[in-house]
Formats: sequence, C-alpha cells, structure tokens
Amino acid sequence: MSPPEGAPSITTFRGRLRALLDAERREGRHADVVVLAVDGIPHDLALATWRHARVCAMRSVFPTTSSTAWLSSLTGLDVGRHGIPGVVFLGPEGTTLNVFQHRGPLGVPNSGNIFSDAEEAGYHPMAVMGDWEPFDCTWRDVLLRGSHVVRGHRFYTAPSHAEPSERARSVLDALSRCLETPSERPRLVWCFIDADQHIHHWGYDEPLVRFLECLDDLALQLTARGVRVLAHSDHGLTPTRHLPELERHLDHLQSEHDGVLGGAGRTRWFHVPPAREDRLVSALERALPASVRVCPADTVFEPGSLALGRVGRIVLIAGGDEFLTFSGHRFEHGSTTEVELAVPFARWLE
Repeated sequence: MSPPEGAPSITTFRGRLRALLDAERREGRHADVVVLAVDGIPHDLALATWRHARVCAMRSVFPTTSSTAWLSSLTGLDVGRHGIPGVVFLGPEGTTLNVFQHRGPLGVPNSGNIFSDAEEAGYHPMAVMGDWEPFDCTWRDVLLRGSHVVRGHRFYTAPSHAEPSERARSVLDALSRCLETPSERPRLVWCFIDADQHIHHWGYDEPLVRFLECLDDLALQLTARGVRVLAHSDHGLTPTRHLPELERHLDHLQSEHDGVLGGAGRTRWFHVPPAREDRLVSALERALPASVRVCPADTVFEPGSLALGRVGRIVLIAGGDEFLTFSGHRFEHGSTTEVELAVPFARWLE
C-alpha cells in the first residue's frame, strides 16, 4: 500500500538528511547534527509542541508498525523492498518469527542507510540505542548498521517514573556525552526515544505533551551551541478497545483451519493452507466488527515483493476503535487511520 498523497513518504527521510549533510560540507560548515527519533508521535502533536521548529508532514508506510517504519526511514526502502512487514511474519527460512526476538537471518538488502551516508559525507555516525537496548535482535543490528552504537541511556524503558523534564534531561545528557566524544570529524547522532511505550497505555496525555515541549527546549539549547537538530517519528497511535471475544474466536479459527496469526497491532494476517482460505474468509466476515476489513494480501502489499512473500494471504485491517490489543494497551497502531499515517519531520533553525 502506497503512502497517501499530499505529503512525501518517510522513505524520503534518508535523502533529506543526506542533502543536509552534503549542503553543510559544500558550504564549509562542520557542525554536529543530532536527530531525535521519537516513536509514536503524529504530525499534529509535533506541530503543537515543537513550536520553535519547522515541522512538515511525512506519510508513514503500511503497516504502521515500528519495525517496518523505522527501517523504511533509515534505509529509504519501502516495505516491499526491505521485506519487514510487521512484527510476526515468515522469515527467510520459511518459519514464523517475531522480529523483536529473532536472532538469525532476515534477508534485508544492504543498500546503505543514514549512517553509511554520514560516513561518506565526512561525519562520524553515532546511534544512541536508547530504548532499543532491551531488544537484542537481528533487526536492531540491521537498523543501526554502520553506526557507532552508544549504550547506557534509556528513557521510556528505564525502570523509573521520571517526570517529563527529568526524562528530557536524560536525553540531553546522552546527546551531550556523544557530542563531547573526541572526534576529528563532525558527528551525526541519531537518538531513539520510545515514547510509544507510554502512549500505548495513556495516550497523548499531559506528561507526554510536556515531554515533547521539553524536547523543544532541549533542541533550542543544542542549536544555541551550534548543533543542527532534527526530529522524526514512525507512526501515530489511535484509541483501540480490545475485544476478548474476538481474540477467542480468532484463536479458535487458527486451530480449526490449521492457521497462524501474524502481523501486529491493528493489522493482522492469517497464514493458512490455500484450500482453507475461502472458508476462513467467510468465517472472518461473520465474526469481525464491520469496521475491520478482510482483504487479500496482494491488494495491500506489492505483488512480487519480498514483503508479500512473508505475510499471510488473508489480511485484517482495523478501521475503527474495536480490535485486538495486549498488555492493557488502550492506544494502538498498524493500520491506516490519519493519526497513524501522518508523522513529523522537524528541523530547528539556527
């Protein structure tokens, strides 16, 4: 599924960043560049809270999941080409895997990313792993490939209940430590902040809004020090109510039709033997809320693509606020609502 018209895809982020680095080099400037990668932030909220930045909209990829969207942003590849269509899908060896737990081949093409671009442009590429630290998986290695990885700084996955200003100070501390690292070249520092961890449970509440405002202040401080500061996100989240009876019914259908449910969040798919597909579709259409769409995979994933070969042939996409969640989540993502698709690209001007 292509991004909706009206704004560029997040796959353009890599090219935008490369253009900035090349312009800096051509003009003889040697400023450090910081990129705040804040998971789960929709465009409208960034526009309201990052008041001192120039904020424009980008369109996330489908499905609007972190594993899919961050890889698209950093590599410039769409989902069909990088082949990571969500969280649970068929891996290169034909077995179902969870991408955030999987240690083994993923088959993602190595066509470079923002870190290899930074190296070519004369920058020292650094990645503050941040809230990715608990996820020891091949996908994380692929995402950060080519960077000098910085550990020891967690923001939303740390075992604490920090106030928004305190959490923002932790981000500033991590960035300052990177910018103080001896280097003969300017630095590119990409820093991952998993605000999604909070939003799943509490939505876009006052503490989250305050944290984003604190990031605006942080960016101003760095800009005053001569640092170029940008920010981007992967998807937004929308209210979603878990239906226990639907979960039980889908579990029953998996057993009855010898299937496996994959995907994540508000987009799921069934891997089933071809002979059982028609009966499963009929059963799903009877059981699902009217707001959930049932469609063939090749209508939402590019025919012949790497991604299409890894998803189930029957895809479920939530359009309303009733579907599946887990761990008490009240906000979810993965589908095609406007709040999930419209994400920010921000730059604080010197």
